[in-house]
Amino acid sequence: MIGEDPQLVRTLHTARLVAGADAPVLINGGKGAGKSSLARVIHVNSARRDHGFTMINCAGVDDRRFPLNSLSNGDRTISEIISGTLVFKELDELSSAAQAGLMRFMDSASAESLRIIATSNMDLQLQVEKGEFRQDLYFRINVIPLSLPDLNSRESDVPLLIAYFTKCFSLQHKRRAPLYSAATFKILKKYQWPGNVQELRNFCERMVLLLPGKRIGAENLPAEMSDEKVCAANGAVINLPDGGIDLSQLEQNLIRQALDNSSGNRSRAARLLGITRDKLNYRIKKYALTIS
Repeated sequence: MIGEDPQLVRTLHTARLVAGADAPVLINGGKGAGKSSLARVIHVNSARRDHGFTMINCAGVDDRRFPLNSLSNGDRTISEIISGTLVFKELDELSSAAQAGLMRFMDSASAESLRIIATSNMDLQLQVEKGEFRQDLYFRINVIPLSLPDLNSRESDVPLLIAYFTKCFSLQHKRRAPLYSAATFKILKKYQWPGNVQELRNFCERMVLLLPGKRIGAENLPAEMSDEKVCAANGAVINLPDGGIDLSQLEQNLIRQALDNSSGNRSRAARLLGITRDKLNYRIKKYALTIS
């Protein structure tokens, strides 16, 4: 995982620190933020690194697969990944029946020999409060919580990630690496990256394939990344009324709107506001906002 963002660095440090323990880990973050990569970081830094690393995508999983008798589309069994790491990707997507089955599995002897890691795009605590996620399962998995920041709050990391992915894809596809002008980097740093690191990765591969060895200017960027759209999204002007405004009230209203537009998902709301999830939580507590 590449980056110098302070929150990312803290999360990586914590991940490596707890890798040697067997306590369950819950990784929260937006889609494409790198949760699966962080799970692998924990695995390779643990004593289980030479054993299996199995990931189950919970989105649309068949309820009949819980409790787990077979894993990873049936190509592995519990006995084959014994002493390894088992990752439940997108845990928030599990149905109520599957959640109950997973709870039974975690209470079984098979689970005791595995390292359990789960990832979620949603705020599971909020899902528990809404009655959409089992409280006992949440507490069972949320022993060590880790949070990955979205890329739109890691502006300084964008050039580092572009350099890394460009080099990787240049080697993979055996093509010359394209070059990025300072003006282009400025545009890309301002872009919100709704698809997070995964979107940036795909963008880098596209540039390597379509413009090998070329200098990437604003005219070469996808329409959604154009300077005009980025400026419009990030530089909207609000005219100050003659009588002034209550800035704190305005901020509270914007936070409520962002939470409403994201159905209460704090990670998504933070992206809409252009801040980190931690900063959003700080403001919610600061204003003592009641979130329905």
